[in-house]
Amino acid sequence: MKGNGHTKLMFTTRELAKFLNVHINTVRRWSDQGIIKSYRIGPRGDRRFARDDVIAFLADNQQQPEVKVSPSGTGDLSVIPHCSS
Repeated sequence: MKGNGHTKLMFTTRELAKFLNVHINTVRRWSDQGIIKSYRIGPRGDRRFARDDVIAFLADNQQQPEVKVSPSGTGDLSVIPHCSS
């Protein structure tokens, strides 16, 4: 998920699996089951995941997370769980 000075809008299956700390096959399965939206590109049908869809997935699957996009423009995502006071 390295940025090149521009905000990264799409992620590969491998990049998303690394970010979510899950196996790549888990991301594929979630995509197949419609748990996370993906787009198929190219003749091989490689998956790509839009940053906004990843943010929505995280918001739907965390207990009230705060999802932030890095202000540096790299497109990096951070999830900050809310703590009980």
